[in-house]
Amino acid sequence: MGPSPRDEPFVVFGCCMHPESMRADDVTISICATRMIVLVGSPHHGVV
Repeated sequence: MGPSPRDEPFVVFGCCMHPESMRADDVTISICATRMIVLVGSPHHGVV
């Protein structure tokens, strides 16, 4: 079994909260936010 849909956003949040990301520029932060949107909005995610 892979990670449950409920766990996926936390994986991305973990990326956003990483020390390097906190020191990163707006572009990196935007990429991280976009990844979260893609995960949450993907058809197979199971979360609306």
